[in-house]
Amino acid sequence: MFYKGVLYSRARDLKKLRQKLGGLLLAEVPITVTPSPPPDVGQAVSTILSWLMWCGWIAVAAAFIIGAINFARGDSEKGRKYVVGAIIGAIVMAFYTAIITGLIR
Repeated sequence: MFYKGVLYSRARDLKKLRQKLGGLLLAEVPITVTPSPPPDVGQAVSTILSWLMWCGWIAVAAAFIIGAINFARGDSEKGRKYVVGAIIGAIVMAFYTAIITGLIR
């Protein structure tokens, strides 16, 4: 019992001392953190966005071709959906760089 009391008292004293010293150290040292991405992350992100752009243009071209084939087969409603979707996709892809830049910054 005696040892428990002594150990508890010393632990409490050490905790108080740590709190006092911690307060002094934090008051004296200004902390500034400037986050920076790991190296080569910019190149990886640029590569991924470039691949997404190419995939988007391929999807636009495929939708236009599928729409034209549906028009030729006589299914004008389905063809119209594909062609209108291709036109909307082309407009979005035309402004792709501006959209991505606006979302990142």
